[in-house]
Amino acid sequence: MPDCRYSRTALVYLLPLALLIGSLFVGRYQTPVSAVVDESMKAFSSLIFGTPVSVSTSHTVLFNVRLPRILAALLVGAALSTAGVSFQGIFRNPLVSPYILGVGAGSGFGACLAILLWDSYLLIQLMAFAFGLLAMFLAISMSKASKGTGTLVFVLSGIIVSSIFTALTSLVKYVADPYNDLPAIVFWLMGSLADVRYGDLLYILLPMFVGALVLLFLRWRINILSLSLIHI
Repeated sequence: MPDCRYSRTALVYLLPLALLIGSLFVGRYQTPVSAVVDESMKAFSSLIFGTPVSVSTSHTVLFNVRLPRILAALLVGAALSTAGVSFQGIFRNPLVSPYILGVGAGSGFGACLAILLWDSYLLIQLMAFAFGLLAMFLAISMSKASKGTGTLVFVLSGIIVSSIFTALTSLVKYVADPYNDLPAIVFWLMGSLADVRYGDLLYILLPMFVGALVLLFLRWRINILSLSLIHI
C-alpha cells in the first residue's frame, strides 16, 4: 500500500513535466520529434556550455513562442489549483471553487470594465483583483444575512453573486466596441496565452508567490477551519 501511494505521488509530480514536453509538439507549425530533440539539445548545450545556437525557425517556434505559453499555462494552473484547494479547506466542501463562490465572475467583470474604460494592463489586473474581493465579500455578507447556516448557504450565495456578475459582464460586452474592446474582452475571459513572452512570466510569478506565501503562513488556520467541529 505505501508503494502504491508513493507511485501516485510521483505520478502527480511527473505529469506536469510530461505535459510540458508533450505541448512542445502541439501547434500549427509542424515540429517532428527529431527537430524538437535536436533543438532542445542545442538549447541545453548553449545554456550549460555557452555554445552559440543558430536561430532557426524550429528554435524560434519552440523556445520563443511555445515554451513561454506552456510555462504561463503551468503557472496559471498552479495558481488556480492553490486557490481552489484553499477554498475547499476553508468551506469544507470538495466542490467549492473560486468560480462557484463568485470570485471568478467578479474578477472577470472587473477586468472587462477596465478594458472598456481604460485598457491599461495594470488597471485590468487591479480591477480584476478588487472585484474578486468584492464578490467574495458580497457572498459572505449574503450568507450571514440569511437565516441558514453551513457551507451550503455560502455556496448558494456564491452562485447568486456569480450570476449577477456574469450578467453585468454580458452587459459590458453588449456596449463594448465590437472591433476593438469586445475581442479583447473575449480573449481575456477565455484566458488566451497567445501573446505571452518570457518577460510576462514575472507578472504571473509575483502575485502567485505573494498569495502562496500568505496561504503558507495561514496554513494552520485553514487546517483548523477544515475540521468538522469548527462552524463558520
